[in-house]
Amino acid sequence: MYLQNLQVLILCHCSELRKLPESICKLRYLKYLTLLGSGIEVLPGGLKDMINLQRLDINGCDSLRHLPFGIGKLTSLRMLPRFPVGKERGAKISELGDLNLLEGELKIEGLKNVGGLSEAKSANLICKTNLSILLLDWLDSGTNIWKQRTPEMFPYIEEE
Repeated sequence: MYLQNLQVLILCHCSELRKLPESICKLRYLKYLTLLGSGIEVLPGGLKDMINLQRLDINGCDSLRHLPFGIGKLTSLRMLPRFPVGKERGAKISELGDLNLLEGELKIEGLKNVGGLSEAKSANLICKTNLSILLLDWLDSGTNIWKQRTPEMFPYIEEE
């Protein structure tokens, strides 16, 4: 395979790009994958094997409704700006459990798909000490409803 030592791949604003080929997962040395503003609808299942991936920029990928199962294996991941919680398909919130190097901003979308308190706690948000912004979104539409958050789910967030 050509480009097997590629470390950075930027596919910004590719509005016609709906799906990445599974072969992209053979780029074992890829550290940065930027899909900013693309029309991507699904990420390949083999993404979980890209253990060197540090940045997965899916900002503006509004058609992307879920992340692949196993994304929690990417323990080197430092940037993941969005995490749409899967219902029947896609990664559950528990996949965030071991992603403790995440930094910057993280928006967790579709929290209505979380099965309960123990599942919410499995995200291990208290260990995400490098995050500067954490957005919690219960709806898929992007509207934050802070009043629906229960203190038991996120006990370390101070009430105003």
